[in-house]
Amino acid sequence: MKITKRQLRRIIKEAMEEPSTYDLGREDSFVGYGPGTELTDPNVDESQVSASWPDAVTHNGKNVFDTFYSPNAMETTLRFVKNKGYYEAQESYLGYDPDSDTFVMGFDAFLDDEDEYGDKIDAGMEALVITMSAKGRPLRILGSFPGGMYPLGLRHARAELPNLVDIRLD
Repeated sequence: MKITKRQLRRIIKEAMEEPSTYDLGREDSFVGYGPGTELTDPNVDESQVSASWPDAVTHNGKNVFDTFYSPNAMETTLRFVKNKGYYEAQESYLGYDPDSDTFVMGFDAFLDDEDEYGDKIDAGMEALVITMSAKGRPLRILGSFPGGMYPLGLRHARAELPNLVDIRLD
């Protein structure tokens, strides 16, 4: 089957025009790319989160993607990372801990390090794991580990927070 550019544009336009909202007063009101998933629901599982990401994963009715990945939220988080001594970081993980009602954001990050002469040192990539408030603000560093977020950073986060629900794995 072939699709012309005109047909493809129409399909994309129609998809962009579909509403993607969730009315908290009605469980069946979500219209989007899959069923809505509320993280505070004690019965939620990772398959539901995966099927609903990114448009329909909510926490207390607020879209999680909008909370954590808005330009303002990412700027605040990256400023926090830089203030902790990292000169470069790429977000690579988002999870939710229902026990503490907090989120975890993981980064592949590079320390801003110098030798005794003031020359930059390539310390290699580490996993930087940060706990985040439900409002998308960094709280504290859960840990940092050599080698990046996968597998060591995620393994540590899961050891610290055994009920961690993966939201976004990159």
